[in-house]
Parts: sequence; C-alpha cells; structure tokens
Amino acid sequence: MTSGPAPRSAIAAGRRWREGTGPGRGGTSRPDPAGTPSLPAARGGGSSEQEGAPSPGAREICRPPGLPAGGASWPVAAATAMDPFLTLLHSFSSSLSESELSDLKFLCQDKIGKRKLESVRSGRELFSLLLEQRAIASDNVGFLETMLRTIKREDLMVRLQQFVEGGEVNAAELPDANEKRLQKAAIEVICENVGRDWKMLMRSLAFPEVKIERIVTAHPFNLYEQLIQSLQEWQKWKGKDAKVADLIKGLRDCSMNLVADRVEQKLLQMNTENK
Repeated sequence: MTSGPAPRSAIAAGRRWREGTGPGRGGTSRPDPAGTPSLPAARGGGSSEQEGAPSPGAREICRPPGLPAGGASWPVAAATAMDPFLTLLHSFSSSLSESELSDLKFLCQDKIGKRKLESVRSGRELFSLLLEQRAIASDNVGFLETMLRTIKREDLMVRLQQFVEGGEVNAAELPDANEKRLQKAAIEVICENVGRDWKMLMRSLAFPEVKIERIVTAHPFNLYEQLIQSLQEWQKWKGKDAKVADLIKGLRDCSMNLVADRVEQKLLQMNTENK
C-alpha cells in the first residue's frame, strides 16, 4: 500500500515539536487563527510548501515506511552524495608535492592558457581547470593517466585504474601513507633496473600467471610498460597487504640482489632525510 503525502497538520505539528512549542516540549500548541495549522513563511517570502523544501521535521514525518531515519537509503541523503571522481581528484591533490604540481602545470600548457596556469596554487585548482576544458572526466582519464605516469606517481595511477574498473577503493583497503611512499620509491628503482626478467620477479611475488599474460597482451612491444603495469596490478591485487619488504624479498628470491640492494639504499636515504 503506497503512503501518500503527510497532511499539513502533521507537518506543522512536527515543526512545533522540533522548535519546542508543541505538546511534550515545554510549550503549548498554537493553532492558526483560522483553525488550520500552517507552516510558517519561508525567508524571502512564500511558504516552505511553495519552495518545495520541507523542513527536517517535515521530511522525517514524510519518510516512507520501512526506511530508517537519516539512513543512506533515504532519498535526501542519496541526493547529497559526493561525486566519486571529484573525491578521487581531491585526494590526488592533497598528495601532490610542490614540485609535482609544477611538473603537472608544465604538462598542461597545451590545455590551459599561460595566465590561468600561473594562478594555479594547488592540484585542486589545476584539476578544476582541466574539468572545465573537458581535458579530463570520469569517462575520459587518458590525459590524467599520462600526467601521473610522467611524474612517476604509480600509486595514484593504481587508484585511478581501480576507479575506472569499479569505483574508488576504500582507504581501509590500501596501505598506509608511509608504506605507499616506500613502495613508490621501490617501484621506481625496480623499473630503472629490472629488464627482460620482470616475469621472474612477478612470479616470485606469487602474481597470477593469467594476469602476467594479460599485461603482455596489452603492451606487447613495451617492456617498461609491462613491468610498471605488473607492479601496479600487484599493488592492487595485494591491497593493504602489499609491503615493500615483499618486493625486496622477491628480488632476492630470483637472484636480483643488486637491485634489492639499491632499493634498500634508496629507502635508507629516505628515512635519513626524514629525520
């Protein structure tokens, strides 16, 4: 049985109860002189009914049966949900260093005018301009992916790929900020030093063979892309369980000790710089 709209008397009673003027709230009911309770006039003239925006009390009274109060399934809550792509861009912005932002601005010279680029002070402002120019969109992330690859932010590329494949990943499913920073540095060293033997490394990390073959098929003539894509897929596959220690162990397990040493030296240097 479909529930119809609540009578105005019920809406008014709910408002008076919320404002503390109705029965049970320390006040007395004040009926309309004409004998029909009515909603007070909205600011700027007109009634709340005319504006089409009922008060919180009215919304609660009009809530369809079976839906929890304030629940995510309540249409008002659903209407205010944030755009997942904008949320993703906002998180990207907060993780960019000043030098990375400068590099991104340089890469956008053919998309955004010089004067506008000079005024950009954050990744959020840059992404806003790219959205306005339609250079990026939730269904058009090619340019964004190219920029992230150019500044070697593989961690952000993984998150972008995850968004494309099925929406932004919950932060609880990702490694913490320090682990991601260490993995980023390790992956950079690995990509600079591991060549044709990258499959041996991925197998030592227990990466599924079917995923390896899919990456080779997607990038048949680009060795670097095969390696970086496989490491990004490994990060995604492992999620919060991905550890830089596993990368080092995997290198040593397949006798890539020199590369493992270089990764450890890079991590030691980073730790020293942060002290």
